[in-house]
Amino acid sequence: MKTLIVDTLKKEIDFMPRTLEAEITQNVRTILSTYKHSVPLDRRFGVEGAIIDNPVIGESVALLQSDIFEAIKKYEPRVNVEEIGFSTDTVDPSKVYPRIILSIKGG
Repeated sequence: MKTLIVDTLKKEIDFMPRTLEAEITQNVRTILSTYKHSVPLDRRFGVEGAIIDNPVIGESVALLQSDIFEAIKKYEPRVNVEEIGFSTDTVDPSKVYPRIILSIKGG
């Protein structure tokens, strides 16, 4: 089982990823950085924007984790979500980024 760690720090788009891992990682970053209702042909793609503004504590964490889990499950079916955590920006502690641990199915 191949394990991937995905953070959402901005990276350039690679239009020809060389490996399956790079392709999956980029796809998950795209899912996490897209708000629902912003993609005209699939309004359900991405994560709920309203959750993003909530403080990352208690119930808000559970809602955000659930939304991330469901989005990855639907739009990147080649992986299993093993863990969803959050890390704080070192420069601006008010910014929090999801950190996802995935395993590639059959890999």
